[in-house]
Amino acid sequence: MKFWALLITGAVSPFLFDTVLPLPVALLLLLLVLLLVVLAGRVVPHVLKPARLLLVVVAMFVFTSVSIHQRLSQRLPGSLDKSIHHLSGVITGLPKTYTDQVRFLFLQFLFQ
Repeated sequence: MKFWALLITGAVSPFLFDTVLPLPVALLLLLLVLLLVVLAGRVVPHVLKPARLLLVVVAMFVFTSVSIHQRLSQRLPGSLDKSIHHLSGVITGLPKTYTDQVRFLFLQFLFQ
């Protein structure tokens, strides 16, 4: 049970910060904690279990940070806000309206 709680804690923790870690920093953090676990296991064997638990939290933190960073990099740049674009396609589902937005599935035709 403790393992799942640590996975969830590591996965949720990046959402508590205003910025996400860039990929090189996240991987460096994961490498440092992995090195800490290996060294702690060799020097002080009874510290190995808590060090592994820390590794799980950091690994999930890094995985979630990298995922968030990749999703944010796929967003449209701010320079394209309020610009006009022409698309051809078909709306494949009924629109869902919310208080400040409308969402629908759109199948885009790709012309070559």
